[in-house]
Amino acid sequence: MSSQDFYTATEAARCLDVSATTLRAWANDGKIPAYRVGAAYRFPVEAIEALRIGCTPDGPSPTPLPAAELNALVTAWEKDMACGPAPLAQDTMTTHRRTLRQYLRTLSKRGLAPRMALVEILSPRALEAVLADIPVLKFSTRHNTYCALMNFARFLVRRGLINEAVRNALKVCRPKRLLAPQRTVLRTREEVARFFDAIWLKGAYTPYERHLNATLVGLMVYAGLRASEVAELEFAQVDLANRRILVTRTKGGRPRLVGINDRLLELLQKYLPLRDRKAGPQLLLNTQGGPLNRDLIAKRIRRLAHSSELDITSHGLRRTFATLAADAGKSLNHLQLALGHRSITTTQMYLMADEATAAREMAGW
Repeated sequence: MSSQDFYTATEAARCLDVSATTLRAWANDGKIPAYRVGAAYRFPVEAIEALRIGCTPDGPSPTPLPAAELNALVTAWEKDMACGPAPLAQDTMTTHRRTLRQYLRTLSKRGLAPRMALVEILSPRALEAVLADIPVLKFSTRHNTYCALMNFARFLVRRGLINEAVRNALKVCRPKRLLAPQRTVLRTREEVARFFDAIWLKGAYTPYERHLNATLVGLMVYAGLRASEVAELEFAQVDLANRRILVTRTKGGRPRLVGINDRLLELLQKYLPLRDRKAGPQLLLNTQGGPLNRDLIAKRIRRLAHSSELDITSHGLRRTFATLAADAGKSLNHLQLALGHRSITTTQMYLMADEATAAREMAGW
């Protein structure tokens, strides 16, 4: 590549109408493609021009994309998420689909989308305009918006409708978390027992509902399943004879085997005789014989947490499984396989040991 393929920091800053200091900060943070040449930076012209589409009002005016064509592209992208080269989990697809359509509705309300070209819809200016309507403390909503747009852009790159530089230009808008995430966990087996007590003592439930709630909690706290995996788990995937469960509908799309310990085995043995064998394939069924979903499971957990006066969520129960297993000396590699994580670093983030636990354990070293 020749020097004509790159801008200096001064040239790129002038093109984007920002200061050279801001541009270098973006380069240091990896928000914009850049190369170091000694102490100086060089910026790919293609990437800067892609950014310029969203940064200067007097830039080139690409052809606006008709609404019908945009809807067709979004529909094709939704199918690609399920059947493309890298299929996504159902929950992820649902979130992406809902978030991108909300993104386009927001642009339309601002009077922009009907008159925008595809590269303008995917420009930092458009993304910043949408993020400006989302409170900065709602990090998950802002992050979901960014991720959905990036996934849509990846699909368009594969289709040859935009180049990679347009997608890379969006990275300067990646939301930052301002507050530490709120992670809940039951730190001791006594707290787990107290949570189960709330299930058995809750008078508003029928005996079937008590066993249903106990089983779904057991699958998360004793086997480490996600709420979505619990909801989609099928009766045929539970092998009591060999004490294992085949989890097929996972977040990463990779099936995994998990074991059934004595406590979970007892819960399943009590629940299964009460389950209607003639109902649907899902293991856990509501009182009408229909399947549960992730949101309903999350609501049940919140209701039980309130009854037990414990701060816990459905994902916190999965985190409890990892924390208690690690405290009991279980292998981190085995935990990674049980949780279905691609990276052991992700598994380590699930471990919620505190200083009091560490001090208590050290006393016996």
